Amino acid sequence: MLSGLFAFGAHRTRTLSTSGAFAAAIVGTISITAGWNWGLLLFSYFVSSSALSKLGEGKKAERVGPIVEKGDERDAVQVLANGGGTRWRRAHWLRRLPTPGQPN
Repeated sequence: MLSGLFAFGAHRTRTLSTSGAFAAAIVGTISITAGWNWGLLLFSYFVSSSALSKLGEGKKAERVGPIVEKGDERDAVQVLANGGGTRWRRAHWLRRLPTPGQPN
């Protein structure tokens, strides 16, 4: 739920597209489920990379504007490219956790 609220907020600020917000909610939920430290790491990465991408935005638009077609919003492909690789590792880590009441 927390990752969904964060994804919704990022969509409202036009940092994530609609598909990016859905993908971020899924990746964020898996991260937080694996542990708060994973969720905090993902959150820190997203905030810092979003802030850094805003630096020199005017100059970047001049230089690569005609070449790059994507706008400022990250879509699902970008979200999965940035967070998808570690998502699979976190999901695998979650499967290895012992289930309460089950022998290790």
